Amino acid sequence: MEAACVTTHKFVRREPDPRPGSVPQSRRRGQADPVLTAAAYVLNLGRTLRDRRRRDTVAGVCTEELLHAVVALYDSGLPNVGSDGLYSTVCAKGTQTIMLLRNKEEATESYARRSLKGAADNPGNTVADGDQSGVHSGLVDIVPDEVPGVRAAGVNSGESAGAADPATGGCGTGGSGGGNTAPDEEAISKFAEVYSDTDSSEGSSSSSEEEEDFSGSIDQFLHDVRRRRREREAAPDDIGPSTIGVECCLLSALTYTTSRTTSGEKVFLLQLMATRKRFRKYGLGRFLLQMLKELMELWQYDAILVHADSGAVSFFTHHGFSDDVILNSKFKEYSDDWVNTTMMSYFPEYCTGRNAITKEEISIDVKKMDLDIKFWRDRSLAAYQAQAVCITRMKKEILSLRDQLLTQKKHIETLETQLQLSHEEKSQLRMGSTSCRLLAVEQMHLGIGQLSRGWMDDGEDNARAALSTQHTDDRELLGAEHETPPSPSEAGVLAALMGALGTWDAMKKGEATCTGVTAGASEAVGIQEVGVETRDPAVGHSGSGEDASCDEFKWSAL
Repeated sequence: MEAACVTTHKFVRREPDPRPGSVPQSRRRGQADPVLTAAAYVLNLGRTLRDRRRRDTVAGVCTEELLHAVVALYDSGLPNVGSDGLYSTVCAKGTQTIMLLRNKEEATESYARRSLKGAADNPGNTVADGDQSGVHSGLVDIVPDEVPGVRAAGVNSGESAGAADPATGGCGTGGSGGGNTAPDEEAISKFAEVYSDTDSSEGSSSSSEEEEDFSGSIDQFLHDVRRRRREREAAPDDIGPSTIGVECCLLSALTYTTSRTTSGEKVFLLQLMATRKRFRKYGLGRFLLQMLKELMELWQYDAILVHADSGAVSFFTHHGFSDDVILNSKFKEYSDDWVNTTMMSYFPEYCTGRNAITKEEISIDVKKMDLDIKFWRDRSLAAYQAQAVCITRMKKEILSLRDQLLTQKKHIETLETQLQLSHEEKSQLRMGSTSCRLLAVEQMHLGIGQLSRGWMDDGEDNARAALSTQHTDDRELLGAEHETPPSPSEAGVLAALMGALGTWDAMKKGEATCTGVTAGASEAVGIQEVGVETRDPAVGHSGSGEDASCDEFKWSAL
């Protein structure tokens, strides 16, 4: 069954404005085709190959050969993915592939024209030289058109596209995918080695048993590619349609799948995309993206997601995709699908102009626009209300904190004032206490001097008799009332002694600052007392009870 063509389109090469004195790009690479005629096909390759009853063909090419050509196209632009990953991605369930296939007659004329020009420029070129270039150059020397690559490391845009090959029609090498840098054996063994492990592995799980290996016929496909290449090289003047295979007609491809997010949104996941490097500047990549956007509009999907490498971000940004982190956070469940990429999203417009498939004008969906505006207005109002409530509460909290701060500041000032007054009062009390202590010491010295002078004038015997008669014990001496009032000199001496004793007790319990002063006073008293006793040593050794009681009184008083 022949697959139906979706649309046929003519692509015109867009040459950049040449700089003064520069050589046109078409001359550097060989004469490029000014116009390409390509047909777009949308096909589920995996489902077609799984259904043994269906043997669909696309432009006269069987589906298996088309699959190998598509995988080789992706492998040239996305070498880091690997052939096994490419086959599994392209043939996954629900995955669709959009392919642009060139008209076979036009491709034949183009190859014949370039082969004749290449033979004239390089008359020494032989078939053996073409064999050395490798079969892989006809398959894998397919590099992205306007995109360095989707998902993987892509193609190094700084590498040369290679010279026009007269045998292959100028499919030059380029990109990190390998190209003609590897010999034929390495290119063939690359595909064979990757899938030989899959063929010999023992699949224990049900999922591995259900997976089908679609790379089994890769050897036959590479053999046919080599044969067609040799035929073109052997007869460059007689290149017919039989020498033009699908690898010569495939210009660009795009693989996508559909999915539904956890929030219920329907999205397109753009998995793979690549374009042959020779056919850059024709707008093939832009045309494929436009078809995908129109399919999204037709099926009413909400967005298109793509994981682009660093070299492809600018291309997708130019075509309306956004890498905004906040905007793409709603699709974070797909962020880990590919590594070393940037997730970008595209949201449909209200009017896409003219449909590329049906050529009909698309009117603006006013109803959907009004619904979106209403939704935005409601959400904006709710957001404003939430912000207003938050701002009001924050204002009240700030005013409350300000009042609390002022109260604390006043309290701190009051405490500082009280502390200053306390320091002043303490300083005054300390000065008064020091004055009182000095006065007490002076009084003590004065009383002791009067007592010693009285003892010296009246005589030691009279003083001892008077003390033993009037002061028999300490309590009676301090508190008793005498019938005979003492003489003025004795009253002054007793008052001085009482004041000295009170000052002595206070100084013993007081601050350490007065310790030196009281110690000096005590020494003075001791010296004076010793002087009194040493006047008459015989008295101290009389042994009478009266003398002993008098001595005890003197020392206890001091």
